[in-house]
Amino acid sequence: MLGFFKAKSKSITIPDRPHPPSFEQIKEDVDIAPDSDIMFCTRSRSGSDSSEEYFDARSEFDTSGDEDMEEEQEHAYDQSVELLQLHQRLVTAPQALEAELDKLRTLGQEVSKAVEEIRQMSNHSPRQSEDSNISGQQKKTKVKT
Repeated sequence: MLGFFKAKSKSITIPDRPHPPSFEQIKEDVDIAPDSDIMFCTRSRSGSDSSEEYFDARSEFDTSGDEDMEEEQEHAYDQSVELLQLHQRLVTAPQALEAELDKLRTLGQEVSKAVEEIRQMSNHSPRQSEDSNISGQQKKTKVKT
């Protein structure tokens, strides 16, 4: 029955990770990136490697005056947190469901035992023996008449 809940997994081979780019490749990518590229817009394009030429990213992307942008960012953050919580619940769900299944099986066995005990008690109850005595006496009186 547990096999029902488990997915039939196929052996999937994941290719090896590619080697990270060299410093020269990274520098070339940065140098040829257009000025409108959001990833590189905080870097000055003068060609100098001086760290003084980097802009303050906070001042460039300051959204404190834009309430709509702040609300949108807050909403996106809340959605991300909710998604992460849901993912965690989904990750732990199989273990929790299996624990619940074990509890239900145990309870089912206990109920079956209780039903069997009640059946045995009803088969050996004094009332039934009295009923059988009464029906036996009635048969005797019918035979005599």
